Amino acid sequence: MVRGRLRTTLAGSATAIALALAVSLALTPVAGGHVAKFKTKVTIRNVDNVEYRGKVSSRKRPCIRRRAISLYRNEPREVIGTDKSDRKGRWLVELLIPGDDYYARAARRVITRSGHRHVCRAGRSPDSAYPARVFR
Repeated sequence: MVRGRLRTTLAGSATAIALALAVSLALTPVAGGHVAKFKTKVTIRNVDNVEYRGKVSSRKRPCIRRRAISLYRNEPREVIGTDKSDRKGRWLVELLIPGDDYYARAARRVITRSGHRHVCRAGRSPDSAYPARVFR
């Protein structure tokens, strides 16, 4: 008779564990996709006070190519020129009005593929009077 009680207790506890597991799985949200955010760095340099060029860099390759770049004047704040970065992140804006109080800004970009969402954050260069670094 002791054996019968032991079997009934084990069977009851196994059923309770299975029921608890089923409830916990039902209440757990399904993981669909993820959102990843990546920093963007923008450089600028002034060539002959007419040509402004720079580079977009990021850990994520899609955050580099075909980024919309706007060249701004500080005072008054307005867009002077625009370009899109090439596959290596390089961009170029030629101006007819020389000056050195400019900066470049890469617009925020969201890439969505098969449930995954990658956000390329907006980036801003230092002012063109203080170039970040020279590159080729």
